Amino acid sequence: MSVVVAVRDQGEVWMAADSLASNDSIKLVTKTAKIRRIGEVLVGSAGSFAGLNALWSAAPTEKPQASLYAWAVDHFVPWIREWFRARELRENDNGAMNAPCRYLLACGNQFVEMDYDFGVVEPAEDWHAIGSGSTAAKGALMATGPYELESARRPEERVLLAVAAACSIDPFCGGPIQTERTRGAAVVYMERDVVFTDAVGNPVDKHGNLLRADR
Repeated sequence: MSVVVAVRDQGEVWMAADSLASNDSIKLVTKTAKIRRIGEVLVGSAGSFAGLNALWSAAPTEKPQASLYAWAVDHFVPWIREWFRARELRENDNGAMNAPCRYLLACGNQFVEMDYDFGVVEPAEDWHAIGSGSTAAKGALMATGPYELESARRPEERVLLAVAAACSIDPFCGGPIQTERTRGAAVVYMERDVVFTDAVGNPVDKHGNLLRADR
């Protein structure tokens, strides 16, 4: 299930994801990050953990050039499709093979989504979300931008608030929140009981400690 979100801002993309694994009867907070860096590309997975397992295998070595969309279509999709085929992923009723998850890929200032049917789409908005918690997350992203609104937030805040909204509403999302950015290292891995901003808008934890690293 899960939720993975992305926000484009000032030449880079910020991503965040929850950390809950679940089935029909069990919920489990996992240490396995749902966002993984493959070379220059951040890849977030929502759905079966088989999708995350694939990201720990030998990934495409070709680097994205001008277009992340073209790289995803020409390199990522063939690789991930073959990974699932080699593990005898079942075909659907129409004889076509579907992936057990969706992926959100980001590189530089671009992001694209790979759907269950291995189709790739590049969203027009500067934000996006996938997974069972995506509806709640998209609502939060809409409410915290664009910048001309008084409610507008910084990108690192927007992705945190979006995942937190999904965790509050969707029963299949939860646990600590992982954040990443395409032009930097991991920012923070935080618990959900966070007070998101102080009096001047800086992200803080429940003790009032600043969480945001200097950009």
